Amino acid sequence: MRPRPGLQDVVLVDDGDGDDQGGDSPVAESDGADAGRARRFVRRWRWPVAGVVVLALVSAGVVASRRDAARLADLAGVPGILAPLDGRVRELWTTADFPFPTISDLGGVLVGATYDMVAFADPQVRGVEARTGEELWSMPLGGQPGGSRCVPAAGPVAGPRQAVLVCVVVDAVEDAVEEGAAGSSPGETTWRRPTRVHLAVLDPRTGRVLREQPAAPDDWLVAFGTDVVRTSAGEGGTDVTRLDPRTGEAVWTSHHPADSGELVQSGYAVTDGDGLLVSAGSRAWLLSSTGELVDEWEVATDDGWSLFQAGGHVLRAEYASNASGLVLTDLVTGVRITPPEGSSPWPGVDDGSMPGVLFTSGLGLAAWDLGTGERRWQREGAATGAVDGAFVLDGAVYTVGDGVVSALDGASGKELWTVRTGLSGPYDLATDGRSLLVLGSASGSATSTVRALDLTDGRLQWDAPLTHPMQSLEVSAGHLFAQTDEGVFVALG
Repeated sequence: MRPRPGLQDVVLVDDGDGDDQGGDSPVAESDGADAGRARRFVRRWRWPVAGVVVLALVSAGVVASRRDAARLADLAGVPGILAPLDGRVRELWTTADFPFPTISDLGGVLVGATYDMVAFADPQVRGVEARTGEELWSMPLGGQPGGSRCVPAAGPVAGPRQAVLVCVVVDAVEDAVEEGAAGSSPGETTWRRPTRVHLAVLDPRTGRVLREQPAAPDDWLVAFGTDVVRTSAGEGGTDVTRLDPRTGEAVWTSHHPADSGELVQSGYAVTDGDGLLVSAGSRAWLLSSTGELVDEWEVATDDGWSLFQAGGHVLRAEYASNASGLVLTDLVTGVRITPPEGSSPWPGVDDGSMPGVLFTSGLGLAAWDLGTGERRWQREGAATGAVDGAFVLDGAVYTVGDGVVSALDGASGKELWTVRTGLSGPYDLATDGRSLLVLGSASGSATSTVRALDLTDGRLQWDAPLTHPMQSLEVSAGHLFAQTDEGVFVALG
């Protein structure tokens, strides 16, 4: 039989330990037995070694993937950071009645209190489907618009330990009069003060009331993992109680006496790492997750004050005696920092990767050492100019201002990269931990656009034009929204 054109004979080579069946060339035979064995060894182990190399590369990729997944999981707990995006964002739905910034995502349902400040109507608590904006349920909260509060208690979607929403519901109000208010006449009613309230525990998927319990009008609520914490005016001081809202049982209660002659107040609480920062009257307390007192301070000043957290520290902000700016005091160390006039701590997203450092912004950006009070570095000029948005991520500081996006080393202020976007304002920044999202308007466009830049070099990843001119990007419960100057919110995803 004649061979088919294009086909060649295939010679099989036996690399085994048996007799050679012609697989070695005459040259190989002339090299001697040792050379023949060496060639057979190389042929025998060529593919296993290649397999080991491939396995090592795959293993390295798996390790890197797991490391990235762990990093993103950690960032999921940082307020103001988006859930990871799959790609270019698009407009999902629009609302003029939105509960930002107090929404929570409980099982794919966005829940929170909404306020119609134009009609000055009673507030509502609503549940909407996160992807479509469809309202699933609503319930009136009563009281003053902006005065009600709902907080989540984390948990699974269903079951005895399910996630729930805890709301203050106003049952009765009285007219409150502010004498001597500008433009008012004596006896003019300016707002409605709650006189009787209760707590309602809701199923976030349906709005069904699971239980109710008493509360006082001045009580304050804050989410605390699977529970909630309530501060209230107790006997001669402030009571801080950690509650399981599903059962109404107190996990613990911590009592803090008021100073002699001072008005007893319910207090204000925010989370501080695994614990709580509580302030009432002239004092503040730092509590552990089990209610134990970690530290306390006298915080009141004659010219007014506020507390905030930065670099893992608790600081007090007060106006300087000459009213030229702020004086910042670390409550733990007593270190004082006086930023230049016009500068203040910026409330940008902070993943905690720069402990012991305070960042201030104004006409420029500066980093301050909270251990010494000394300025570590300051950046001014076109690259950082007036900062319209900034945040700290993985030890770097990302800023936008005057159409320039910069990445700076958080420890030294050294420029890592700078990109001139060509966009006009308003500007804003957001991140999902993998990309930098920049809001601005392209040349010749009356609407805004969102651009994604690579965190490592500022390289453009994608561009998403929007159908409205936007003022800001807002991140709540891991979701991205853009806000117009009329107060309309557009959900992006």
